[in-house]
Amino acid sequence: MTDGGSGDDPKSPPDGGANAPRAQALRSLSVKTIPEVPASKRNSNASPEAPPERDPLAIGSHPPAFELPNEQGTLVPLHAFLGGWTALAFAPLLTAIELASVLHVHRATLQAHSVTPVIVAECAVSRLQSGDAPGFDRPLLLADPTGDAHAMYGASSLELGSVCLLLMDPAGRLRRVWPRIESAAVLLVLLDALSGESST
Repeated sequence: MTDGGSGDDPKSPPDGGANAPRAQALRSLSVKTIPEVPASKRNSNASPEAPPERDPLAIGSHPPAFELPNEQGTLVPLHAFLGGWTALAFAPLLTAIELASVLHVHRATLQAHSVTPVIVAECAVSRLQSGDAPGFDRPLLLADPTGDAHAMYGASSLELGSVCLLLMDPAGRLRRVWPRIESAAVLLVLLDALSGESST
């Protein structure tokens, strides 16, 4: 039997207790759940999440456009090669010259496959005009003086003897991409790819 006091109630302090006002105040507080703030919004200055970048060299896409000078200093745009198969090669200057010589020797084979070789060398136009490049009827050589075109195609850090090779169809779409191959393998790789395209 109880004496009517609240001492038996564990939720409330005994009457006259020193902590009664504090306990009553704590019971009156409501607990709120604070939703988690996404990491991107925790900083008021944070920029919204950018959509994933499109791969500029995705198969079936149109590669980044450029306009580069040839040996005469005339600007040649990428779209000038629409209408036929184009083998686009990026290379250091010495590798570009070596590749031009190899493709010149096999020009009849390339013509039989209706493919135009275009070689972009990371150099100033003057280097193409100074006699560094062979003076015969060879694949088209373009200069990339600033290196911007090489950067767009992921070919900025090519070692001597390496080539970034791309095959474009007559509509200007990428059909094959070889980010790094040896210059000596370019012809065989191209012919194999073109044979596969002709059989499809």
